[in-house]
Amino acid sequence: MGAKGIRLALTLMILAVVVPCVMAAQVPASAVSTVEGSLSPLTLDTPIEQIASSPAGKAILNKELPGLTSNIMYSRFKKISLKKLQPMSGGRITDQALARIQMELAELKANSR
Repeated sequence: MGAKGIRLALTLMILAVVVPCVMAAQVPASAVSTVEGSLSPLTLDTPIEQIASSPAGKAILNKELPGLTSNIMYSRFKKISLKKLQPMSGGRITDQALARIQMELAELKANSR
């Protein structure tokens, strides 16, 4: 196994330990969002599964973070936000990617009005 493979394995092991702890924080029902008629806008603080539940939100995630929603660990981190996942990503989720995602999510909200 090369250095990249070892880093990936270590990252996945860390996520397997850390993510369940973060997932323990429950999201109140009042915070549930969808692009159409949402109670609150989709942001970088929105749980990933809520963003991915919208076809447009999932398209944004797939464009900016290819493989995120098909990752074998998705079920372990889908309940946390992109902001919380970023420090656990080993540099794979960059500030630039988050900025682009935030901009595109804001455009979805603006276009749904």
